[in-house]
Amino acid sequence: MPISMYCNIGAGDDQASPQGSLALADTDQSASLLEWHKRHAIAIGIAKGLRFLHEECRAGPIIHLDLQPSNVLLTHDFVPMLGDFGFAKCKACNDSTKTMILGQSGYWAPEYAQYGIASVKTDVFAFGILLFQLISGRKVLDEHNGRCTHILQWAEPLIKTLALNELVDDRIKDTYDAYGLYHLARAAYLCVRANPEQRPSMGEVVRLIEVENEHIKRFKKYKK
Repeated sequence: MPISMYCNIGAGDDQASPQGSLALADTDQSASLLEWHKRHAIAIGIAKGLRFLHEECRAGPIIHLDLQPSNVLLTHDFVPMLGDFGFAKCKACNDSTKTMILGQSGYWAPEYAQYGIASVKTDVFAFGILLFQLISGRKVLDEHNGRCTHILQWAEPLIKTLALNELVDDRIKDTYDAYGLYHLARAAYLCVRANPEQRPSMGEVVRLIEVENEHIKRFKKYKK
């Protein structure tokens, strides 16, 4: 069942997203767009939007199926809204189905790319890819010296060797929070597991990446 809506938990239109999409924001060189805390807040907002679709929507779990930066719209204060529900599917809880392959291949989960099997865990995988992009500022497919490298081919070795600082966008190397980076990178790595049953739910992802917010609040409290 196709769904036409924006999800900030609420409706929206072009006027509600004056900053354009996350894809446009990523190419802007303005320092205000590149700050770590904005990227982290955007990640939490997207995760909460997906949690709503998967776990809280009255229509039942909704699979977005086309999560990518161009489908994340930003308000004037960079609150993310999920847009373009043209490929979305409404599924019974814990159900999965075969469907026609749609969306951008760089964000496809293995079971979706190989067999056309879609579930809420398909969105979780795409969110993991998007999270790596928010951390690194890299494109999902990067061409260099005639070779095309997927962001997972680049990120997974860094995660496995705990070289997390090398994941971070050079433009924010001096401002990122190491504690927050650990939790965002951990969440991203869990989301992109090959086995969909081993991926967390979006509710679990929200709890993982909101840890940094609580850490910052406690730090500010004791700093006063």
